[in-house]
Formats: sequence, structure tokens, C-alpha cells
Amino acid sequence: MTTGEKPRIIAFVLAFKEKPYAPLISLSKQTWKPDKVVIVAAYPSACVEDLPELKDLECIVVKPDLSLSVGERVGIALTIAFTKYNISNYDYLVKLDSDIIFGRKFLEENIKSDYDLLGGGAGLIIKVNKYIKVLDTRWPITPIDDSFVVTAFLINGLKVLPWRWIYPAKVLRDVFYDTRRVIAIGISRYKLGVPFYKEILSTLSMVIVRRRIIIVLRPFAYLIALIRRERKYSIASRVRKFYIMRLKSRILNMLRLKAS
Repeated sequence: MTTGEKPRIIAFVLAFKEKPYAPLISLSKQTWKPDKVVIVAAYPSACVEDLPELKDLECIVVKPDLSLSVGERVGIALTIAFTKYNISNYDYLVKLDSDIIFGRKFLEENIKSDYDLLGGGAGLIIKVNKYIKVLDTRWPITPIDDSFVVTAFLINGLKVLPWRWIYPAKVLRDVFYDTRRVIAIGISRYKLGVPFYKEILSTLSMVIVRRRIIIVLRPFAYLIALIRRERKYSIASRVRKFYIMRLKSRILNMLRLKAS
């Protein structure tokens, strides 16, 4: 891709049973339109056959195993989609939930910022060559799939803007958390190698800022996984080292500031 040239973009829009018109309409109005849009649907009812201004729109149906967490189902479906549509043919991949909307320069301005990864949750924009280098052509099959991807990019020293965008989007529905989901997240964060201090701080932030009291169960689930010695993910040791080193660096910087 040369300077000033629009990169090749493939967008994957996740949908369950309802047609994901919100992100599709937003994509159709982009100044930099995606070269291909793929609806990754759990059921045929979520497929959209045609939409004005989206020239290359397709739908793939991956029947979900409802005994799995949402993140695990997404991991399976996206891995199938990544293979079917060969993401290596594109410069950027965009992963969108069905409840996100954004302005007409969302793709252009975020991509021009030259981050390797932006966003999280309802919307991720990722450089494909960096993704393949870090995670091959598979999406992580875990209850914390987005967190896994963001963390994998961070520990590889890539340019990441986690959980936000340069040009913002709007999420129409807040994430639903029940006890089962929160426990699965707590266990998975232990398996990812997140240090316990980091898990406590993250939990407190979500409880205070987002007022999600049920999130307090996460550290308890983490400790259960620790006691049971759950098998960790392959990147866990690198994740733990990354956060410990970052904590030490921040403490040293604070000490230097106090001494100056």
C-alpha cells in the first residue's frame, strides 16, 4: 500500500438471529468503504442479501454451540470466516458487533492513525499482517476473545489503542453480564496470565465507573482458577512478565518524580 492509497479492508459483522443493519448502514456510508463485508451469523435469519453502496456483501452461517460462552462461539465462527475469505488478501480487518454505529470517517480516520490495533469489544480495527504474525489466521477461542487479542498485541510491542478509537463509535447496547459470564471471564483472565493486582484494579474500575456490582465475582473466580491450577494459555508467562515490568516502570517513574 502506497502513501495516500486506500488500503484493502475486509469487515466481519457478527450477528445472532437479528439482521445487523446498524453496522451495515454505517459501513455503507464510509468515505473509505470496505472492499468486502462478511456477516458472520449464528442463524440464517441474521443474513442480509443486499444493501445499497455495499458492493461485496456476503453471509456465512456458523451454527453455534450454545453450551459455550459468547467469546468461544465468536472464536470458532471467526476462525472459519478468516479461512474461507483468506484475510491475508487484505490490509485491514474490521470486527464489528451488531449493536455499533459510527460516522462516515470511522474507517478512514482510524486507519490513517496507523495503529496496529484500535478498539475492542464492539469494534476492532486491525492490521492484517500484524494479526497473522501474532495470532496466525485464527481468532482466540476463549470467553475473553477481544481481551486476548488486545493483550497479544501489547506484549508483542505493537502500536495499540485498546478499548477506544481515534474517531469514535457508539455502542447502542451495554454488554450483558450474568454470573456465568463473569465467572468465565475471571477464570480466563487467570489463564491469560494477568497478575492478581491487575485483576483487582480492573474489577474496581468496572464497578466504580460502569457500576457493575456483579463484576466483583471476577477476582473470586480468578482465585478459584489459581487454587485449581487451571491450565494457562500459551502466552500467559509473557503476559505476566509484561504487566509486572510495566508496574515496576511506573513505580520507578513515580519515585523519580518525587526525588526531583
